[in-house]
Amino acid sequence: MQTQNSSDTEHAKGEIITVSLETTTNPADRISKSLSRKTKPAPAADSTIEADFEAVVSKQPLKTAADLKKEQDDPFRPENLRLDQSRLQESAAKKLLLTVPVRKPNKQDFVRVHPGEDYRIDVALLEYERDIYVLAPSVCAELTESEFYVATLYVAINRQKVVFLWPVKLPGADGRQMDWHISAAEAAEKAMTKWVRMTSNMALGAYEVSEAIADYGEPEWPSQPLWDLIKIAFKNRLISSVDHLIVQKLRGLA
Repeated sequence: MQTQNSSDTEHAKGEIITVSLETTTNPADRISKSLSRKTKPAPAADSTIEADFEAVVSKQPLKTAADLKKEQDDPFRPENLRLDQSRLQESAAKKLLLTVPVRKPNKQDFVRVHPGEDYRIDVALLEYERDIYVLAPSVCAELTESEFYVATLYVAINRQKVVFLWPVKLPGADGRQMDWHISAAEAAEKAMTKWVRMTSNMALGAYEVSEAIADYGEPEWPSQPLWDLIKIAFKNRLISSVDHLIVQKLRGLA
């Protein structure tokens, strides 16, 4: 039994030696085998896919920048034919400014005042039956202070894009000015940079000014200069002589 075991042991040792010899093969041989495995031809399916890809690319060559621009400028592209009706309405008609009211802001309106110094002016005004007339300076010398008043005309606009002239009374000859007029002037000054609303407070005896919380953006001011706006606002309401019918009515002469 011992002889058999010894033989088996030797046989086993031989096998171990054989395995050991195989695992210690020359490194150069192992690299050669590895390279041979990596350089084997790809499967036929991969070759077919590659051939199909090359065929598609050859039929659809890459486009140059000039080709892309030509396509973009093509008048028959859907993007170039799509109609925006809102823009069509804007370009089809130009809004004409034919009426410019002369009044203070409505109590519900948020308004802005034109910040340009050339869009406000001090003038003499006369009120008669809810209409406001502008006086030529030469006429003021022939009228009493009770017949007219001096005010600053501000160019204002509300959120409905209605342009109007906002008259704010200035101090009289004695230098006195009512709180109503002081608060109105402060509101106009504030409205040059913010959307504001002016409401009267009878208990306070002055206007209260509220600033809009929402961002309404900047207003779209008219392109006309102040002189044109004044001509529109006071058409047929300029008093350039004491012989004007309104002056005659105030004096009981007509």
